[in-house]
Amino acid sequence: MTRTGKKGRKKAVLVVSVLLAVILLAGAGLYIGVTWNTMPEKTQEQREPSAQLLEDVVQGALAGTEIRADAGEVNRYLAALGETTGHETLREMVLQISGDDLLEVWLPVTYKWMHGTAYCKIDLQYQGDVIHLQVLEARLGKLPLPIAFVLSLAKEKLPDRVQTRGDTIIVPTPRFSLEEQGLDVSVGLTDVRIEKGQFVLRTDSVTGALEKIMQGFLQQLFGG
Repeated sequence: MTRTGKKGRKKAVLVVSVLLAVILLAGAGLYIGVTWNTMPEKTQEQREPSAQLLEDVVQGALAGTEIRADAGEVNRYLAALGETTGHETLREMVLQISGDDLLEVWLPVTYKWMHGTAYCKIDLQYQGDVIHLQVLEARLGKLPLPIAFVLSLAKEKLPDRVQTRGDTIIVPTPRFSLEEQGLDVSVGLTDVRIEKGQFVLRTDSVTGALEKIMQGFLQQLFGG
């Protein structure tokens, strides 16, 4: 075989090797993308912003009854709150409730050159006006990760009022203003739990606040 023929064969082998390498890398990249991007597709329809949950809380406060909401309603409220506050995490976060009444959370994260989805399974407990979210399981995509590592990724995206302690995220219970309903009062959550696949919320009754407003009005009207 001539020297020219040998060179031609070497070039052909090199080209084929490069093509195989490109195909393998592309396949690996596709696999990695599938592995790391695990945001549930069916939850995307739950991301349309809606303040219906706030309206339900107001009605519950006025009636003194508990409020029940599914994960979709909470997701839509988080999306609306994210738009109002400009907080990207609230817009992107997706919640679901597992069959054993544990909270499941998906959150897009970026770590160096990786773009994927952090997943946590959480036990929600309400204690002393604070919501405790104990992380039981954590993954980046389908890859199991130490809980502390995932929380460190999420910590930078969490609102300032939210803290982390060990394997637990601590969230002060929010208050809801009733100004849009013409009342200069706000109500706070007095109980939060997951029960039979739904979030159950209970708030302060506004009756006491309304009594104070009326007392103040009467004092101004008849006081000397």
